Amino acid sequence: MDRERPYFDWPLDRWKLLVLLLLFVLLLLGALFWPEEANAVAWVGIT
Repeated sequence: MDRERPYFDWPLDRWKLLVLLLLFVLLLLGALFWPEEANAVAWVGIT
């Protein structure tokens, strides 16, 4: 059973990394596509 555990944990870590990378890319694209002024207005509207 101990032998299967590291094998099982590895894909999970990879998934987490992939999701984090995807989120980072989405945030980066969002920052690039939306002008900073629109972002500021949206931020003020949210808070």
